[in-house]
Amino acid sequence: MSTISARFGLMAACLGASLAPASLVPAWGAPDAKTPQGMVRDLKQGVEVVAAGRLRLTEGDRATVSVSLWNASDNDVAGPVLLVIDGAGIDGVDIANHPEQTADGRAVFEIVPAGSVLLSRGMTSPLELEFAVPEALSREQADAFQLAARVFGREVPASRKPVDDERDFAVRGKSYNLDDLSRVIAIQERNMAALMQKPGVVGTSVGENDRGELIVRVFTETRGQARALPGHIEGVEVQVSPTPGGFKVGPARDTIVFQDGVAKNEATRASERLSATRTDTTAAPGGDPTIRFDRPVPIGCSAFNATDVCASGTLGARCIDSSGKIYGLSNSHVMSKEGLSLLGEEIVQPSQGDNGCNVDLPDNLIGHLVDFMPSNAVPATGTSLQFSNFMDTALLSVTDSLDPDGNVVPAVDAATPEDGYGTPSSRELRNLRIGMLVHKYGRTTIYTRGACAGLNVNGVIGGGVAVEYYNMHEFRGTAPFANLGAPGDSGSLIVTVDGNRPVSLLFAGGGNRTLGNPIGPVLDRFNVKIDDGSRTITTAAGGNIGMSGRQGVAMGNLGPTVEERGLLPPELRGRIKAPSGGFIPKGPQQTP
Repeated sequence: MSTISARFGLMAACLGASLAPASLVPAWGAPDAKTPQGMVRDLKQGVEVVAAGRLRLTEGDRATVSVSLWNASDNDVAGPVLLVIDGAGIDGVDIANHPEQTADGRAVFEIVPAGSVLLSRGMTSPLELEFAVPEALSREQADAFQLAARVFGREVPASRKPVDDERDFAVRGKSYNLDDLSRVIAIQERNMAALMQKPGVVGTSVGENDRGELIVRVFTETRGQARALPGHIEGVEVQVSPTPGGFKVGPARDTIVFQDGVAKNEATRASERLSATRTDTTAAPGGDPTIRFDRPVPIGCSAFNATDVCASGTLGARCIDSSGKIYGLSNSHVMSKEGLSLLGEEIVQPSQGDNGCNVDLPDNLIGHLVDFMPSNAVPATGTSLQFSNFMDTALLSVTDSLDPDGNVVPAVDAATPEDGYGTPSSRELRNLRIGMLVHKYGRTTIYTRGACAGLNVNGVIGGGVAVEYYNMHEFRGTAPFANLGAPGDSGSLIVTVDGNRPVSLLFAGGGNRTLGNPIGPVLDRFNVKIDDGSRTITTAAGGNIGMSGRQGVAMGNLGPTVEERGLLPPELRGRIKAPSGGFIPKGPQQTP
């Protein structure tokens, strides 16, 4: 499918409010327009026009796509900022809804009005563009849609210096503030139990509508179940998002091969405990993360618990603790048999599911399981909700190995393969913003790109046992990617497009939505930080952290066989400490 997004530059703009937007735009091919306030020009770097998914065919002769402007520059952008639509890339498909047009008939939209500001790294609320299309337009023809557009504005000096305090990051560039966001989250949580008791409801989140206003989103198994739900809760709009089959979690149980960068199922197979499934998955052009890599192996490749069934998952990131020890990070259902493992079990690369169901120890060993969070199966409905499942995550100690030249190296590298996003930053982002662009690299869909669609997600996650998780992130793919992830991508690290700052650990999905565990609590849980290759720990503000801090507490199965079998290297046995109680982050408690 052709990409819909295109890059356009815009450092900043400041236009007189008395001028009509269309009058400021030069005709196609004409020189930049001179006005009393300065030069209006089509700039080439700094702002991206982002389309949310594919061209959607509606009723009759209409189709729609939503677009936003993302300010990737280091400067704020003062309105008005104008978007000019030059074409759709398909004969007979023309823009339908436009309030103004240029002298040569091209549609003009005022995205940022005069008096408003698009902050650095901020994204505008989505604007739905409507196109007139031939009634006989096929889905294949619609997929050829490629937006041609220009952004016009006027450069001004930077109005704000970057700050280290990121407490307001989640609302920068938004029409709402932190108090508004906190209020809507509180409304969602107060009504969570009642909503989850409705037939077919599988989850809720806080998101935005097409006007950029905060909403409570309710996930249902079918669209028809929306009739039983209110349109508003405590004055906040409720939107229903059908998620057929609900949310699922679990490793990939099929075998895939890559042909020209596209992941295709090979013969499916069964194992003693789980049956294989068959679904073709489209990936970005690139390499094959399922192969055995020379050591050190990149993050984002196939890896799995060697004592588990014949299945596959993803090694998400390399981490480091304050003493300099190196670890690998992934999901509990990838590395700890969905919470049933003993500490010390071997982790191999590639997964046995991508290696003919063979583990090939010790050659494929990359580490040992040292810690994980087991899932607590709590009722999804009832008189009250116990907020106990906040993360699906596991930590492995990285062993030493030999590189192709015979040098001793850590078995896990800090970066993705060359066709990935590279090395993640060590500065995690703990206040994710709705609409923020992200990307990831994983075993099945390789490199994909998306955007945050919701915060504070709670949902019933199906798998071996259906359990309820809280405080998750919701992501959707951006063109040309229908989804951010697929089965087998579990454990992938999700990072921001701008700066590769870690935000979430991919672990589940449903429909066209992908769920992740916020990375901040995950790192806090294990007392580690993401390693950017420097093997130096920094805080989000950039300073070195101290050597003191909460000790890591192993939450896995702690039977005497762990020490007796010698599964953990001696230097890591100090991490095994019997927990005094379940690790439950401070979260909302509620009754109906």
